[in-house]
Amino acid sequence: MVREYVVERKLQEQSGSYFVVLPKIWIESLGLKEGDPMSIFFNGIIKIVPSNKITLRKDRKINKLGGHPHG
Repeated sequence: MVREYVVERKLQEQSGSYFVVLPKIWIESLGLKEGDPMSIFFNGIIKIVPSNKITLRKDRKINKLGGHPHG
């Protein structure tokens, strides 16, 4: 069974962008390294998924207009 882990992190800002630092052990457990592509989804919640782990249904509509929901 897959366990869910939760940590609280503060939202940080740098040069007009925001970021959150993820626990190193989470990144290493997925075999990820600096520079690996990540897909970020937003539908009222933010979901970050390694790009190589994504399988989209053909009928799923994704807005890729720079993250603006009203593009």
